[in-house]
Amino acid sequence: MSEFDTTKMTVGEIRDMLVNDYGCSREKVDEVKGKSLLVELLQDAVDETLEVDDIDFGNNEESGDFEEVEEENEVCDIPLRTDIEWHDYVMSNFAPDELMDGNPTVDGMRRLVNKLVGEITSIQTNVIQTPEQVTPKGYQNDRRATVVVSVYVDEKRYDGAGDVYWGNTDKIFRNYPISVAETRAEGRALKRVLGLRKVNAAEELAGKIEHDISAATVTAENVEEGMITPTQLQFLSVMCGSDRLDVNIKKLIESLGMPTQDVKGLSHAQALAINEKLSLYQTQKEEVPEVLKGYDSEWQN
Repeated sequence: MSEFDTTKMTVGEIRDMLVNDYGCSREKVDEVKGKSLLVELLQDAVDETLEVDDIDFGNNEESGDFEEVEEENEVCDIPLRTDIEWHDYVMSNFAPDELMDGNPTVDGMRRLVNKLVGEITSIQTNVIQTPEQVTPKGYQNDRRATVVVSVYVDEKRYDGAGDVYWGNTDKIFRNYPISVAETRAEGRALKRVLGLRKVNAAEELAGKIEHDISAATVTAENVEEGMITPTQLQFLSVMCGSDRLDVNIKKLIESLGMPTQDVKGLSHAQALAINEKLSLYQTQKEEVPEVLKGYDSEWQN
């Protein structure tokens, strides 16, 4: 841009130039946030103008290059956030290494917020819940970490919440529950800033969640520390109830090769194996053996 220096121009001056000198829509120009993107639009507008100056418009007998000139100025054809095309426009701005199976990474979303929306002035983390192995009576934590992250852009706040526990996170990352929950929460906040739909942050997704430990594979290497949790006990009661699967819980436990004398003394890993079997029966009720039928409400005694 030889005729002006954008580093010395304000955002308002760039917007006015795009509207007054290059015919862009005021509404669409005002929707574009971030000086860097406005500078790119201005550069494109200048380049297109220079190209027009070199066009041969021909005469009455010859058309010259006129047929190659597009009637509309595509430089300013950026969709509004309220347009259905906005989501696809944002997704087209991600670099290949900022997408995992079509889902944007938190780092990539952070970059695009600064480019397309405005400067991120602050990111604040609030830990709502930390993992607890032993909890007070009547309180169910299930070793869950819950975090809320607030992203501030141009004095506006966007919140996102994320949680991590054994049932929604790859086993390798469950060892860092607060850190993973924080990243997930930031990803959800950034999605709100960007106005993205129908995608998750790549960090929200989990591969194989290793909670399918059967009785035959419970070993010193894969048993997670701790005892069966109140949440797991409640799950057993609900799933096996006469109005659901109508399964005798102690017979089910015995069929998996586990002791039935003290159900509350089962390990967390054993409870996972039982719950996994019940989840299978829930989707394939015909697989429930007749010998296991008949719910006993006194199963915890």
